[in-house]
Amino acid sequence: MVVKDLQGLKFNRLTAVRYLGKSLWECRCECGNTCRINAGNLQNDHTTSCGCRKIETIRKHGLIKTPEYNAWTNITNRCCNPNHPSFKYYGGRGIYICPEWRYSFQVFYNHLGKRPSAQHSIERIENSRGYEPGNVRWATRKEQANNTRWNHWIEIDGVRKTVCDWATSQGLHFTTICHRIARGMSERDAVMIPPHLSGRRASKRKSVSLAICASDSGGSSQEFTPGSPGT
Repeated sequence: MVVKDLQGLKFNRLTAVRYLGKSLWECRCECGNTCRINAGNLQNDHTTSCGCRKIETIRKHGLIKTPEYNAWTNITNRCCNPNHPSFKYYGGRGIYICPEWRYSFQVFYNHLGKRPSAQHSIERIENSRGYEPGNVRWATRKEQANNTRWNHWIEIDGVRKTVCDWATSQGLHFTTICHRIARGMSERDAVMIPPHLSGRRASKRKSVSLAICASDSGGSSQEFTPGSPGT
């Protein structure tokens, strides 16, 4: 395999000095330290220093163990590190973190501020765009659920709500409604049937409702179970 010659080239704070084999390059950092860096990490800007940049950042803001710093680290890794388990869902899909945030936690923190509560996490407002000013906010799980790509609106008796809002008002989990609809249940039943009624109990409730309707309309009050022979 032909090895690309990086000797003498500078990548952020690192300068490639000599090739060590197995894609590793000995590099000299601006701070004076030497280190071994993978060629791919040099070229895609995943590694920008010997580690001194991170140390300087930690000393500067003192927020290394905070939720805000953890959020920034996670975003940077899944957008920029091909080895991260979630990279295929973010960087692999073209989701990026803007340069001014990627290389400075302080700039990221100044824009978003402190996390409002333990229930909040980072959300992109427009899912097709990356992590950049104007498209990121702290949001609760409910707010994020209302902003997911698969969430949609359901109208019942003139009332129109998102799946998440219907779930909240009916005491259901929003995934329960989605799974019910995916199994072929009507949107009304998926929303209105209580969480403890499922399977045969839900079918029995439906059959009782049909019997009542038949009685109210002047027909026989005999119970009719869907799928049974007519009488």
